[in-house]
Amino acid sequence: MNYGALRYQQQSGAGLSSRQVEALAFKKVNELMANPRNGADRREALAKNYRLWSILLLGIERTDNLLPSVLKNDLLKIATWMLKETNLA
Repeated sequence: MNYGALRYQQQSGAGLSSRQVEALAFKKVNELMANPRNGADRREALAKNYRLWSILLLGIERTDNLLPSVLKNDLLKIATWMLKETNLA
């Protein structure tokens, strides 16, 4: 693999497991939320946080989701709370 293709793969997340991609997404959003430089950064961080939790919520509600129902219900409660709090912020 040439250098350019290797760098693209590293940047795009190709080759990562879905769990690793999810962890990186939460890490990035948490960093944005923790360190806004101004109001625009804060709004962007909140928007990305809302989008991330919305995507998680859609995944939880999928009929082919194989997570145990107790875990799905707990994640549903957390996601719903997080969306509400993000809207209030």
